[in-house]
Amino acid sequence: MNTKLCILLAASVLALSACKNETPEAQQQAAEAAAATDAAATAANATADAAQNTADAAQNVADKADAAAEQAKTEEEKK
Repeated sequence: MNTKLCILLAASVLALSACKNETPEAQQQAAEAAAATDAAATAANATADAAQNTADAAQNVADKADAAAEQAKTEEEKK
């Protein structure tokens, strides 16, 4: 997902730099587009971070479950 986002961001920057309209309106629109692109990148990174945190938490729970199962198995074998 981050790779696609980086490619999209690079393409947007290249497209904006190729448009060399010197009018104030064109400059304003380019600045707004760059700000929308930056906002999208920031949101995508936040989403990716949240997904990673969720995956880490799930792995932690799975590890604890494995440890509990192993402990139960060991206790059962002692009986």
